[in-house]
Amino acid sequence: MPEYFAFFIKAKKQSGQQDMLFCCQADSVRVAYSQLYRALTANALHLDDYFTPRRTPLPIGIKLPAEGKLDRAFCRRYHLVGDRWLKRPRPVC
Repeated sequence: MPEYFAFFIKAKKQSGQQDMLFCCQADSVRVAYSQLYRALTANALHLDDYFTPRRTPLPIGIKLPAEGKLDRAFCRRYHLVGDRWLKRPRPVC
């Protein structure tokens, strides 16, 4: 039975890239990582610009990104603190 996986892909500061979240359904962690790396290479992203993707707990009560897509917007709205996703405060103008 497929399980739902979420991976946090943290960008290295010198790369100038943004952090991303990837969600997918797979039968095992190995298959989920395979789907993740397929998405990274399909988007022509340089793997050297990112740290090793890390599996994270699924955020509860938060609308998740589309399955099988790399989502930068999610990481602009939320940030990972320990093992919890917290909403980023809105900038005060």
